Amino acid sequence: MRSSGVLLPVFSLPSEYGIGCFSKAAYAFIDQLYMARQSYWQILPLGPASEDNSPYDPMSSFAGNPIYIDLVTLVQQHLLKESEISAARVRSTDEAYGRHIDYNRIKKIRISLLKLASSRFVADEPYLEFCEQNRYWLEDTALFYALSENFGTADWRKWPKDIRDREPAALIYYTNYLTDDYQYFKWTQYEFFRQWKDILSYAHKRGIRIIGDMPIYTSRDGADVWAHRELFQLDEEGYPIAVSGCPPDAFAKDGQKWDNPLYRWNDKKEELFRWWSVRISKNFEMFDILRIDHFRGLQGYFSIPPLDKNALNGHWEPGPGIELFRYLDRTIGKHEYFAEDLGVITDDVRTLLSQTGYPGMKVLQFAFDSDESNPYLPHNYSENCVVYTGTHDNDTLKGWYRSLVDYKVRFVDWYLATNLPEETEYFRNRDGTGKNPVDPESPYCSDNICEAMIDLAYASKAEICIIPMQDYMSLDSEARINVPSVTKGNWTWQMPSAITNEMSLRMARLVQKYDRI
Repeated sequence: MRSSGVLLPVFSLPSEYGIGCFSKAAYAFIDQLYMARQSYWQILPLGPASEDNSPYDPMSSFAGNPIYIDLVTLVQQHLLKESEISAARVRSTDEAYGRHIDYNRIKKIRISLLKLASSRFVADEPYLEFCEQNRYWLEDTALFYALSENFGTADWRKWPKDIRDREPAALIYYTNYLTDDYQYFKWTQYEFFRQWKDILSYAHKRGIRIIGDMPIYTSRDGADVWAHRELFQLDEEGYPIAVSGCPPDAFAKDGQKWDNPLYRWNDKKEELFRWWSVRISKNFEMFDILRIDHFRGLQGYFSIPPLDKNALNGHWEPGPGIELFRYLDRTIGKHEYFAEDLGVITDDVRTLLSQTGYPGMKVLQFAFDSDESNPYLPHNYSENCVVYTGTHDNDTLKGWYRSLVDYKVRFVDWYLATNLPEETEYFRNRDGTGKNPVDPESPYCSDNICEAMIDLAYASKAEICIIPMQDYMSLDSEARINVPSVTKGNWTWQMPSAITNEMSLRMARLVQKYDRI
């Protein structure tokens, strides 16, 4: 059945506490999606991010990021006082494009408040049950964070050799020695998953399904690699002998070097299959549908020398392919997935996508780089796909359109012409210089381009249509989420305000017009 949804990271929800979290704003957003007759809320990964705050470089493949714990809920539970959380508030702003998250300030304040709340928490039966049910990852991850705090670094290769190499006596010693930090982390995970479970339940009551997002890799300085060194391509000291990334593409002329350690698919396949099975099963406790990031890396992955500055000397190695997905179906049952099949897609990747039956992604911003045969143009879609105007890695529609060179502008205008009001001036004021000379303040390159492209996505044959919130709000590049291959300044956009009833009704009309109910 044709349907639609909205892409919005949790951290981008409006909040007076500096970052979106599992607060009343999340429930209000679900209410507005219900009013808008939407079927899905797609989010980004919720795992604990590394130093650059990227959710796609998680410090743990199982844990949640404590930064999303709602402080007001802790006040209601009598673990914090209203006066204590006042320091976490951020002054209101009238900026049209919203705030940018100050992670350094927020982390410092929140860690202090969460440790205070943890010290007041009294373990009860639900907490003990949670710890028992999740001990397969919780104990290692809690100890990892306690050790990182104790040694002042998450780079476990710099820890004393006995605990670096997980000698049994050292594990027992440090678990007891660092018991306060160890127990603190376990409590944050209990509270994270408890609050998220409430949001998921509320979404289901409103008929909204949550689309989660699972990074293919995990951080080199994270708990997974420390606890399961045998699964990764590492040397005797624990350093990667090859790292992840992708070859040159439209996002980066030198390719992208992500620096995650690679899996040992060639000689640890059975162990990795079991680990992936447990990992994905955990994700389906949290989400209704799972988007698999960098799907092509499971057919063939790009291997880069660890000391190289870019990805130019990388090469492809074979991944597990369809064998992994058949194993998952046998062990955890069939579930719903999206495949992020963007980037360098070869025939073997297309074959894998066909074998799984998963819908792939179509991104309208990629549709105007060639000619009418471009696979991202809607007339070339099959029904089994998910269409986006853009993803978290793209500019906003408004920013994208303003940045186009002239020949692409004319292609966009020509393709959209039947969807545009006659009075628009899309075909005027082209000076032939290769630049887009439209006045930055002109309504013709802002509201109208967003409305026209959103209509195009809704009208397509794609079974599911997902629109980033920034495009509904017609925001410029200031509201962009991420610039690939740039390590600073990403993942910081926060909505200026909640969705209005007027916007929800406009979205609902699109649902009705294009029969995406």
